[in-house]
Amino acid sequence: DKDWNEVSSKKGAEFYRVQETYQNDTIKVFDYFMNGNKQMNGVYYKTTEIENRNGWFVWFYENGNEKEKIFYENGNKEGEGTFWYESGELKTVLHYKKNEFDGERKKFYETGELYELEYYEAGENIKEYKHWYKNGELSILIKYKIINDVDSVYKWYENGNNKLTGTIYSTQASSIKLENFWNEAGDQLVLDGNGIYIEYHDGFCWTGPIIGGLYSKKWKKYKLNSTDEIMFNDILGVVKYKKGTVVSGYIYYNGKDKVKVKQSKTECQYKGGDSAFNSYITFSLNKWNCNEDFVSNDVKIKFIIKKDGTTKDVEIIGGETTECQKNTIKLMFGQMKDWEPTVIDGRLIKTRYIFTMGFTK
Repeated sequence: DKDWNEVSSKKGAEFYRVQETYQNDTIKVFDYFMNGNKQMNGVYYKTTEIENRNGWFVWFYENGNEKEKIFYENGNKEGEGTFWYESGELKTVLHYKKNEFDGERKKFYETGELYELEYYEAGENIKEYKHWYKNGELSILIKYKIINDVDSVYKWYENGNNKLTGTIYSTQASSIKLENFWNEAGDQLVLDGNGIYIEYHDGFCWTGPIIGGLYSKKWKKYKLNSTDEIMFNDILGVVKYKKGTVVSGYIYYNGKDKVKVKQSKTECQYKGGDSAFNSYITFSLNKWNCNEDFVSNDVKIKFIIKKDGTTKDVEIIGGETTECQKNTIKLMFGQMKDWEPTVIDGRLIKTRYIFTMGFTK
């Protein structure tokens, strides 16, 4: 199945395997999608446990294109690793040493332009990190432990103008302690760690005071119009901060409902709690009844809770099911709309939710 657990029939199968064992205890493995296309080729020693991988392993997309290629030595990733987009274009080139990133790592846009460059030593970032816009302009530069033994951060807008300078300083509200900030037109709004910061997102923006480089006092979330201008009469949330820490506030998440926030992270929850969630499941199972057409076992389900409290991308990631069970699960978990989304540092976050449901006859 999707978790590589052996299943008793083709019904619950996602892959199948062919393997060849040789006298020197080498085992060559060939995995396939159910349509017959390659999924993975690799070489093991003695057993097919991950710690016994020895040699090149190549994974494939279902369309036949290579997905990733990595060399293993005694179960550890070693040397160069290469990753591709499903289209076949190069995605990432990196290097490993005993399973950890070591050396240069490059990432590319699907159209071929370099968009990320960083360096590692024994799994730790060293030297610097760079990120580029698609037009070739530098977007982010992080210099690690170069100035006063702190990580320095620099950002630019796509037009090449300065955006901000600061240092890595993990707080609830931000990973950057701001020193200076400019808007896209070049006006400086934060100077020497004090001023007003504006953070634009898709369809909305956050704005509020920066004191001593940190989020402080009352911040407001505003809706943007079609030309990305702030609609000051359309407030989507208010959060109070003290030295970068959330004190209290609320966030609207679907135009009418709101989540109260009293700490850095407010976990997603179903409206009405566990009892309401269980009632919804019982109602849905009765509505889309499989009668006797189901397998008695535990089924692990994964779905995404979106920022507006609805769900998407329902997957069955464990447990054998009939077609009726599969369709029922996708309907019941794909049509949910009564979730309060996760809020982190005053921002709505989409969440991957994993749930195990038991079927019994």
